[in-house]
Amino acid sequence: MIHKLALVGFGTVGRGLVEILLDKRQQLEDEHGFQPLVVAVADLFHGSCYDPAGLDLGQLLDIVAAGGSLDDYPGAQTGWDSLETIRASGADAVVEVTVTDLETGEPAISHCRAAFEAGAHLVTSNKGPVALKWRELASEADARGVQLRFEGTVMSG
Repeated sequence: MIHKLALVGFGTVGRGLVEILLDKRQQLEDEHGFQPLVVAVADLFHGSCYDPAGLDLGQLLDIVAAGGSLDDYPGAQTGWDSLETIRASGADAVVEVTVTDLETGEPAISHCRAAFEAGAHLVTSNKGPVALKWRELASEADARGVQLRFEGTVMSG
């Protein structure tokens, strides 16, 4: 089954996920029936791009590795901020892997809420939302019929 994904954050963790999706694509489909289709990526430092038909994962990695901006992705809608990406991408799930202030939990908490409002499941590696607003966010996700999942290590280890 095809799952449309929007990535919010394209640093070490976001790019690492894309590498895994590329390397394990066939295994994910064969063993789990999971066919990821990354339709949007937004990053504070690397820009953003959106294509409802899906983005070429290798091209995303190449653009950033060459020091370019995702805003230069050919043929894609570009220039969206993270919240617009979450709200407008039509993703089934948002992968939220941004840098987050551990005192406020932002911008990750706002990203979580925007995903739920858009009817998207959310996976985050951020500790801020989980530590500071777990009960509220879990309740919001449950009320919207979406899943909130989290996983992460210290310092993107």
